[in-house]
Amino acid sequence: MKLNVIQIISIISVFQAFFLSVFLISNKKNRNFNNYLLAFILFIFSILVITTFTNSIGVGENFIRYHKIIFIFRQSALILGPLVYFYILSIFNLKDKFDFKDTFHFIPFIGIAIFLALYLNPIQNFNIPSSNLRYYSSASILTQNIFYLILPLLNFKSQKIKLQDLIFTNGDASKFWLRIIIVGTVILWIIKLNIFILIDLQRSYNLCPYTTSFYFLTFFFLINILFYISLQKPEILRNIVKYKHSQLSNDDKEKYSKQLFAYIKDYKPYLDPELTLAKLSKQLSIPSRYLSQIINEQTDKNFYDFINYYRIEESKILLNEKLRNEKYISEILFTVGFNSRSSFNSAFKKYTGYTPSDYRKKIICAN
Repeated sequence: MKLNVIQIISIISVFQAFFLSVFLISNKKNRNFNNYLLAFILFIFSILVITTFTNSIGVGENFIRYHKIIFIFRQSALILGPLVYFYILSIFNLKDKFDFKDTFHFIPFIGIAIFLALYLNPIQNFNIPSSNLRYYSSASILTQNIFYLILPLLNFKSQKIKLQDLIFTNGDASKFWLRIIIVGTVILWIIKLNIFILIDLQRSYNLCPYTTSFYFLTFFFLINILFYISLQKPEILRNIVKYKHSQLSNDDKEKYSKQLFAYIKDYKPYLDPELTLAKLSKQLSIPSRYLSQIINEQTDKNFYDFINYYRIEESKILLNEKLRNEKYISEILFTVGFNSRSSFNSAFKKYTGYTPSDYRKKIICAN
């Protein structure tokens, strides 16, 4: 059996997904409800890629005898919808464990899997492409999956959670991770919809290699994006439940967030070299634990990184006013709230990629 590049890529992505799933479950630091759900989502995705892969490598007599098993495993897509739904709820602290009533969400998969096992057993030569069952299966999976992507919006409405909290919350590590999962799921759903229209409805089998290739490539890129993020920011997997038991309501989050950033803009408290979380908390009349949560969730930074970011932005403004000598750089660092040259240099390079002196030279060259 000769494999093409796309098929090889699909095999690699399946191994990557399995590896990440095992890592999420086995790593003690990452064991939480969110990551268990994410692990199973990746596992189900892998099964679906395997079924698509095996269905694309041949239709000979020896291969057709496996179509029954492949088709039954293909129904695991009915598990994906509920898992993504529960994952969305868990990120917004609306779900932290499975209840008995949650098992009802998986009844369609169990029922259809049992039905197909009994129905297909006496059939000798079941062929997926030529069976009408493929049409009904694809339609039901697509309908159920999009239903579970819309269903969380009803929970958002009942909990007074705004949709923009999911789409536009910058810096919130857990929601950023969630957005990657949702975008990947939606893109794969759209590809499956195209496959359903072109292959199941229009019977354009000549397009099958192309649609399947898009499916494999999308999954490959999704998995590698997840890998890259988990390697660059491993804390995302741990911090998802950091504020799960916080008493801070969504309305208060929005109010405190606006208050914080307005105060930062108008009064520039970061210029105070003695500024602490407790001091800023007192100035804003916001409890320090809530202020810390707002900063972490809104900017994905701790308090000191948050303050140093604004100090560096202020120093860049001062350096850009006109060309400065080396002595004035030392004056700038104290002006913006730093206590030492080393901490200033370190923070400046962290946020700009340059030392203050190199940044000054860059300005000179630009002029």
